Amino acid sequence: MAKCAHCKKQGLFLKLNTMKLCDQCQKEYEVTIVPHIERWQNNVEFIKQNGNLAENLSYALDALESLSAIKEFGSTEIDIINAIDSTQRFKEVYDWLDDITDLIGGMIDQVEKSIFRNLRKLETATEDDLVQAFIESVRQAGATPSDLPYDISKSIHSILNNLVDDEHIVKNKIGDEYRYSISCD
Repeated sequence: MAKCAHCKKQGLFLKLNTMKLCDQCQKEYEVTIVPHIERWQNNVEFIKQNGNLAENLSYALDALESLSAIKEFGSTEIDIINAIDSTQRFKEVYDWLDDITDLIGGMIDQVEKSIFRNLRKLETATEDDLVQAFIESVRQAGATPSDLPYDISKSIHSILNNLVDDEHIVKNKIGDEYRYSISCD
């Protein structure tokens, strides 16, 4: 007797697809899970090609959310990971993405520490000042900006905006440029 791997409906004449889903569950899969799979794949591809840390973190978190939704649909009887990547198990993919999220978060923390260190030293600075100070600290550590897995000039703008939004730093327009300083609050 045929039994749907998702809803557990069973019957002698129940038709199942290759994933052992009935027609109703196959439709649910196509409407809810296929978009999550596509979103996951697009997010991973974006992360591989993008040099902006804050954007990569956002895309990695979104990819984790998609994987969680996919996992919730699956069961031990449904080989749902095959739809994503037949060479990896779900846990391996999830752990890999979780590790990337942690790694990106750590990189953002390092950039934020550099921003605060330089703002304490300079009191006020432009975005370009902070980029140059960061590059100089990278060079002092014996590396070059091209050794980094991200482009600081692409990343710093969104990191600064997040720090302003969180009220850790202040952004003021002075003349024709924006200057940043540590918030007094």
